[in-house]
Amino acid sequence: MFRNTRFLAQLVTGAISHKQILKTIELFGTKVAPVVRKETRKGN
Repeated sequence: MFRNTRFLAQLVTGAISHKQILKTIELFGTKVAPVVRKETRKGN
């Protein structure tokens, strides 16, 4: 769609543990990003 090759995110974590932050990043990469990639390819 936009042909972006990079994504910059700022996570405002508040008072959660480092372990929880790592899990959030992992879930974004394994669950959210693939769906976004799939859906944005549909427009091409």
